[in-house]
Amino acid sequence: MKVLMQTRPDIYKRGGGDFIQMSKTKEFLEKLNVEIDISTDSKAKLKYYDVVHIFNTPFFDHSYACLINAKNQGKPIAFSTIYWNQEELALECYKGKFQLLKNFLGKRLGKQIVRLKNELSKNGQLFKKILHESDVLLPNSEVEKKFLIKDFYLDADKKFVIVPNAVDSKLFIKLNPLEFVKRYKVKDFILCVGRIECRKNQHNLIEALNGTKVPLVLVGSTEFDKDYYQLCLEKAKQRDNVIFINDLPHDQLPSVYAAAKVHALPSWYDTPGLSNLEAILANCNIVTTDRGPMYEYFQDMVWLCAPGDLDSIKRAVFKAYEAPFNQKLKDFIIENFTWQKTAQKTLDAYRLIFKNKNP
Repeated sequence: MKVLMQTRPDIYKRGGGDFIQMSKTKEFLEKLNVEIDISTDSKAKLKYYDVVHIFNTPFFDHSYACLINAKNQGKPIAFSTIYWNQEELALECYKGKFQLLKNFLGKRLGKQIVRLKNELSKNGQLFKKILHESDVLLPNSEVEKKFLIKDFYLDADKKFVIVPNAVDSKLFIKLNPLEFVKRYKVKDFILCVGRIECRKNQHNLIEALNGTKVPLVLVGSTEFDKDYYQLCLEKAKQRDNVIFINDLPHDQLPSVYAAAKVHALPSWYDTPGLSNLEAILANCNIVTTDRGPMYEYFQDMVWLCAPGDLDSIKRAVFKAYEAPFNQKLKDFIIENFTWQKTAQKTLDAYRLIFKNKNP
């Protein structure tokens, strides 16, 4: 079987969790004798491919163009949905609730909200078309599947295969925090790994921990949303123990995780956040959002917080900080969320396409 994976045009410039998901799925599918190519070309020639696998991104026009291209060339489509309802996030980022972006938007607030509503409506319609016209959908969780059915009125006979996010446990066999500790002179800190953007909610994390003595380290691209990054910098000026690290190669992250005590990701949504999974393998306690499929991935072994409630974030972080690491959680992740399992589930989805077409 030969598969073309298609994704956003800036994937190699910006990286991100979707890039890791795609590249790791490719790596482990190839171990199952599936030939994989990756392309950002919405007009790619598809003659020699059996399946086109599209990964959802904010570039809805591009994703839909990839789908139409595949349809026109008679190729079946698998679609990794990577979806969460974004209405609450939109309120936070554009209305300025909790004053996140009040200063930035100012008098432009009304125009921004109108533009946002128009974009959400347009993008929602494109996303709905992609869902309905794909041959099989690959959500990351049962919760995500339920939201897709509810929000987009999918047919009862639509084909789904749940393909969980995962981690490569080999990266975490030898954990050495010394390299990071020596360079930054900090250890046993609170860590947040993820692009600096409104969805990841670093601003509220910084504000919730202001006035506390435990260092906070934020690792992630500062280029994705520069205005939001500036807001975070301004908030961080109220204390002298916040460290921003503008992204790191993925293979350097285990040292950072190993030096931390808690990984906190109070996002407005995550599915469930690859950095959470990685941090667990490096023996970090986890604080994460109460939105999303967290029970499916972590059961009751992490601390949940409400992303808009500063007290909730602070309470969860310090409960996690004071608790011993739960080895059962690490064992659970290693048992259930490996890229080998993700690749096998993805291959099952490809095979389901042909089973449907040739009953």
